[in-house]
Amino acid sequence: MGLIEDIRSEASVLEGAIKSYETELKDRLKECKKMIKGKEIFFTGMGTSYCISLAGSYFMSEKNLRSNALESGELYYYQSNTLPENAVIVVTSQSGEAAEPRLVAETMYGKVPVVAVTNNENSTIAKNADIVLPMLAGTESMMSTKTYINGLLGVWLVSELAKQDSEDIYISDKIREIPKKIKSVIDSSFEQIDELIEALGYFNTLIVLGRGPVLSNVHDAAMILKEATSISAEGISGAYFRHGPVELTGPGCSIVAFAPSGRTTDLMVNTAYEASKVRSRVLLFTDRQLDGNDNLKVFNMPAVDEALTPFLYILPIQVISTKMAVMSGKVKDSEIGILYRVGKTIDKEV
Repeated sequence: MGLIEDIRSEASVLEGAIKSYETELKDRLKECKKMIKGKEIFFTGMGTSYCISLAGSYFMSEKNLRSNALESGELYYYQSNTLPENAVIVVTSQSGEAAEPRLVAETMYGKVPVVAVTNNENSTIAKNADIVLPMLAGTESMMSTKTYINGLLGVWLVSELAKQDSEDIYISDKIREIPKKIKSVIDSSFEQIDELIEALGYFNTLIVLGRGPVLSNVHDAAMILKEATSISAEGISGAYFRHGPVELTGPGCSIVAFAPSGRTTDLMVNTAYEASKVRSRVLLFTDRQLDGNDNLKVFNMPAVDEALTPFLYILPIQVISTKMAVMSGKVKDSEIGILYRVGKTIDKEV
C-alpha cells in the first residue's frame, strides 16, 4: 500500500480500532485503568511518537489532570532520576523497537508501571511493558500516517481511563464521530490539493504554527514535510513565534497556521493575518468562517472540541505532502513517503 492509500484508509483504520477497544480489548482497558488511576503520567516517544506523546499531555490537561511529555532520549539520559514514586510511563513507538523509547521501557520496567502504545505487540517495548495498547493500524512502511492517528487514540484512551470514575469503561460519542470527520477532511484536502499548494506560493522558509493540543500537529507537520518533500519546515508554537522568529515574515516566508476554536484562536488568527500583511503567504486552517486575502487562504475545518483537534489538523498536510514531494523534483510518484536516510524505524541511537 502506498502513501496515498495509507492516508485514505485512516478513517476506516481508526474506526476499526475504536470498535476493537469497545469489544475484545475492553478488559485490557480495565486492567490499564486500575494500574494508572491516581498516578502521575509521563508520555514519551521520539519523532512522530513524541508528537503523539505531546497530544497525550494535552488530553490530560483538558481533563484537569497533571502529566508531562518528554523526548525518550532526554528522559533516559537526563530526567529519569527525577520521576516521582507514583509515576506511570506511557511509551509510544510505532515499531516497538525505536532506540530511545526501547531504552526507557527496558530500564523502567519493574521500577514503575509501563504502558506501551505500539503497532507491534511482539516488540521489545511491548515485552517490557505491564500493559500494551495496540495501535491496530496495520502495515505502514512509509512515513507515519495511520500510526499517528491510531497512536493518538492510544494516548487519548489513557487520558480517559485516568479520568473516568465509574467501574465500567466507555468511549464517548465524540471520539466515535472522529472517523467520519477524518474522511471529510481527507476528501476535501485531495479535492483542493492544487489550491492549497498554490496558496503557499514560492518560499525559502516554511513555518508551521499553532497552539494548544494542535501543537502536536505543528511538530508532526513540519516533520512530514521534511520527510516527504525534503523541504526545510520549522514547527513553532504561535507564542514562541512572536518572540523572534516573526522577523522571518515577508516575501519568501510561507506559513501554515492552525487555528481551531479554543482558548487562543483569536491570537492565532491575528498572527496569520499580520503575517499576510507583510506579504508572507499564509495557509490558515480553522473552523471559523473567515475571509482570505491576496496572501492568505482559509481552509475550513470541521468543528470539534479543541482537545480532539490533533486527530484532524494534520490531515491536509499529509495530503499536500504527497504532491509537494513530486513537485520538488526530488522523488518520483512511486517514491513518495519513502525514508532514505534512516528508514522507517530508528533502532540505533547513532
